[in-house]
Amino acid sequence: MKHERGLRRLMKRFGGSLHTRGFILWAAALATGILCVWQHVYSMRLASEIQTLRDRRETLQAEIGFLHIACAELSSRERIEVYAQERLGMRYPEGHEVRRLASESPQDGARADEFVGREDDEVQDG
Repeated sequence: MKHERGLRRLMKRFGGSLHTRGFILWAAALATGILCVWQHVYSMRLASEIQTLRDRRETLQAEIGFLHIACAELSSRERIEVYAQERLGMRYPEGHEVRRLASESPQDGARADEFVGREDDEVQDG
């Protein structure tokens, strides 16, 4: 019942003239068309942004892969030894340069006078 009264009021207000009805129909069609065009433009803009972000993600993933390889290469033992020798002037000590110190409390079952070094170095007491 309420719905019918509201519809009658609406028809009474806008239903009087054929020109008024035509204008309302024309305005509604125009608004719908503008809304559809705006929605399409907005969707295309979002699609473009998504593609840009996908391209950026691929670039970053490739860079991450390269950095993993570079990190593995730079952290290799051989690379560190070459860098220490060439740039820092470091070297392995000669056998006569190594001194063993007795420890009062050996840790983890190691002997107090044990030297851990490269296998090809000779350890001498001095």
